[in-house]
Amino acid sequence: MQFDLSDICRRVGLAYDDGAQLRIQGVNALDSAGPSELAFAAAKTPAAAVADSRAAAIVVALGSEPVPGRRLLPCPNPRLTFILISELFVAPEPGAGIDPRAAIDPTASLGEGVS
Repeated sequence: MQFDLSDICRRVGLAYDDGAQLRIQGVNALDSAGPSELAFAAAKTPAAAVADSRAAAIVVALGSEPVPGRRLLPCPNPRLTFILISELFVAPEPGAGIDPRAAIDPTASLGEGVS
């Protein structure tokens, strides 16, 4: 699964005005992320670690210093925003049948394949 960076930003409420189409294929730790992945930097992450990252974009705290050559996405809560972004890349588990704890009216008619 992959998303355009502008779409990711729109979905989680981040400002993104780069204008460049950038496909993001996943998320990773700052020091492990590759050029098609997104990462986040905690508030106390050294600027050198951000500069050394190969991530396509990095979610950072508001007021973070710019890092030349790095696409930063500032927000009030980078950890939470990164979690929300991470959830975009998790495929939902398919439902399987009816939970035995479900309360179903005896007169209900259930369609084929419901879960």
